[in-house]
Amino acid sequence: MPFYDNYFARSNSISPIGKWIVAREVQNRIRLVRRLSKQKSLKTLELGPGRGHFAREVLSLGWEYQAVDASPAVLRLLKEEGIEVLQSFVPPMPTEAGNGYDLVLMEHFIEHMDSPASARALVDSICQSLSQNGLIIIVSPDFLAHRSNFWDCDYTHSFVTTAERLRQLLLDSNYKIRYVGYETLGIQNTFVTWLISELTHVMFMLRLAQLLSLLLTGSTDLSKKWKNVLLRSCVVVGQRIAG
Repeated sequence: MPFYDNYFARSNSISPIGKWIVAREVQNRIRLVRRLSKQKSLKTLELGPGRGHFAREVLSLGWEYQAVDASPAVLRLLKEEGIEVLQSFVPPMPTEAGNGYDLVLMEHFIEHMDSPASARALVDSICQSLSQNGLIIIVSPDFLAHRSNFWDCDYTHSFVTTAERLRQLLLDSNYKIRYVGYETLGIQNTFVTWLISELTHVMFMLRLAQLLSLLLTGSTDLSKKWKNVLLRSCVVVGQRIAG
């Protein structure tokens, strides 16, 4: 039985610009971790590794890496490259994953939790898997920017994510907030990301994006991908409180 294959299939082909954006996003994560952590080589866990862009980068740095995902398609892809990945639904964290992680990354993952209670259970479970002062990075669509696209772009989006909601969630789960920001196209700047998101709404309201997609490909499907890429995401980092 396929599990969430529609999302995985969306990234079957990626343009040179798309590859550049993904590479920038991965480097943003690495730079942020290096700024906030005293560790040079981090024991890392990623929930929802996708096609393994972050995994390949951290492994090339010599970091220890483990992934967790429920999709057989993801497991097949990553295991073919020798990347360690466990098949499991969360929460809770699978016991086989172990603990003592210096970093746990969830990129476009937590919004798929079916309720605030499930999201809380997940970050609580992650807290127990972290090393002392370990970091959790959450990247998710900003509902305030995506608006109705938050629901329309993915039928499994159930937990509404904004920077403030994620900050509250981590505070209530015994984390210290180390960073709150926004990102789009690999750009991390509050004003620029806000401006790009607002211009995107104008472009879609005037049907310019849909028209351009229609002229380029004969359908408006490409414009849907543009909206997901151009509307900003939240980036929130918490640190496990010692004790």
